[in-house]
Amino acid sequence: MTEAPGAREAGSPAVDEPAPGARRVTVALLGLAAGLRLLRAAARWEETAWLYAAYNGPTADALREGRYEDAFIGFVGLHPPLFPVLHALQELLLPAPALWLLFSAAASFGAVALLVRRHRLAALMVATSPLQLAYAAEVNNYPLLALAVVAVLWARERVAEGRPWGELAAVGVLAAWTHGLGGWVAGLAALTLGPAVAGRVLAVMALGCAPLTPGVWALAHEPHTYGQPPIASGLIATDWVARFGLLGLPWLVAAVLGVRRAPALAFIAAGTAVFIAALHGLGVTAPHQFPYLLALTAPLALLAEAGARSRLSRGLLVGMALLQSAWVAGFNGMRLRAVADPAPSAVDLALARARPGEAVYLLRPAPVNDDDKRGVSPQLWRLRPWRPMPMARPYPFAYDDHRHGQPRRVGDLTVYVNEHLWPELDQAIAAHPRLHLAVYGDVRFDAALEAEYGPPERAGEERLWTLEAR
Repeated sequence: MTEAPGAREAGSPAVDEPAPGARRVTVALLGLAAGLRLLRAAARWEETAWLYAAYNGPTADALREGRYEDAFIGFVGLHPPLFPVLHALQELLLPAPALWLLFSAAASFGAVALLVRRHRLAALMVATSPLQLAYAAEVNNYPLLALAVVAVLWARERVAEGRPWGELAAVGVLAAWTHGLGGWVAGLAALTLGPAVAGRVLAVMALGCAPLTPGVWALAHEPHTYGQPPIASGLIATDWVARFGLLGLPWLVAAVLGVRRAPALAFIAAGTAVFIAALHGLGVTAPHQFPYLLALTAPLALLAEAGARSRLSRGLLVGMALLQSAWVAGFNGMRLRAVADPAPSAVDLALARARPGEAVYLLRPAPVNDDDKRGVSPQLWRLRPWRPMPMARPYPFAYDDHRHGQPRRVGDLTVYVNEHLWPELDQAIAAHPRLHLAVYGDVRFDAALEAEYGPPERAGEERLWTLEAR
């Protein structure tokens, strides 16, 4: 499990390993990683991205009001403050949704770029992983977690080669401020370097994470922290196959073969898997949600690289990665074709009719699985994501309260987006001279809306109500 500084993991290629066309291969790999993530960012401009951005609203409020302690050490849900602060700065400086999406895509790309110099095969697997790509443009801290885990493994490898242990300590602190799993991976990485180095790294991490202690303590004693549903193995397996496929099986086989050649990586991967399982078992994390597995992707990719020693096995992993990239790119491309769909939309009618000072309210019933990343929204694409859309409060409410539709200023209009029909819709109606309610997706809310507001105007299969302030 431990190794002396200066030792190198078995299976890790030398940095200066000669390879024909290595520079071209690296450039092509990075280009593939960037292209897949840009495609994902475009497909991810849909209602969930709008709603996720609201979680960090209180952090943006704290920065705007000068409450820096609340902003810099306050948790957002179960998550440490590093990503909320970074997102809040975007909200205050340039609140364009494209920036949110591209920031996360850049973090996911950074994980590949950090791997590629020393571990091209592992970098290719991370670049094309359906799991990594599914979460690559999320407006939350998981893409940053993917980068933090790779940075931890990169720093650990450098310390093992004789570099100062402070590199791993510094990266470990940042990883812990990104996500609890990041700090856990950093702690495991430190333990693989022997007791002297581990003690120093863990001591610095404890000191650097001390400001987070009150938040962790409060969450540990909060009953809602443990409120996720129990594990349902059959449903989880079915959902995994539907969303990510089975092309990654050779990757897992190669990772198992790499355990003996890279025991330190095996220890990190196994310890991380146990921690994730414990979080599921305690009800802290939802078993039908898979972003936590991003912390395992890079360790398993490095293990697979260590285990694939023959030309045939490495070729198989390369072929698998390229097939996965084509599969993911194809499906994201198909989703984006819907964005250019000229079908009539109630959103078009609402935006055409709304006058300055009025509101447009987009209501799309939520999908059954809130973690399914396969959706796309031609309707939300009517609002171009590169336009600034600052937070708005037409009436007083907590911005992270999702019943209110998280209104934003889009030009002279106020736009709301919601997935549920809440009574708070009446507050939005009262706050504007007119509110244009566009409903699309399925029809589960139509009966209640017609009973309250009368029959709608129709645009294809979508519905539009024009509501006056009472």
